[in-house]
Amino acid sequence: MLDEQLLQDQADLLMHELIDAMLDNNQRATGRTIAAIRNELTRDGMRQGFAIYGPHHVGALEYGRKPTSQSGDGSLYQKILEWVRVKAGVIRDDGVKQSKYTLDERIAKRITYFIHTSGTYLYRKGETYNGKKNPISRVFTDERIEAIAQEVGSDAARRVSSELLNEFKTLSQ
Repeated sequence: MLDEQLLQDQADLLMHELIDAMLDNNQRATGRTIAAIRNELTRDGMRQGFAIYGPHHVGALEYGRKPTSQSGDGSLYQKILEWVRVKAGVIRDDGVKQSKYTLDERIAKRITYFIHTSGTYLYRKGETYNGKKNPISRVFTDERIEAIAQEVGSDAARRVSSELLNEFKTLSQ
């Protein structure tokens, strides 16, 4: 069996690297997505490992959000409005003197409309505004996964070798 603490340490490390990459990309508004990211150890028969979970919309952080054919059920607008309110003070005036909507609502409607018609910047360009690739592909590289597999495999091999050595010592006495 693999050392569960080693697996947990690797899972925690990867999870925190993902969160750091999201923060580095400035992909944080309310903090709910980051707070929802978690990991857990898994076991399938003799196979052990770990999984990192996040909300269903985390995929939008990887590839962006593509344009939609409809305006949806209003949930995107509500999320954008919440985001605009969190970022309050970024935009002070939009030049509209009279409207039945607040400034936050007008900004959220514009952003929502643009996402519905054109998709997000990440979807269109394949990178964030600051030129960085998505956080998921930056953290979960083939090299990184291979390094974890090597470390976990090396640890398992050391443990088996140590147990066999102890058995041989016991038998030779």
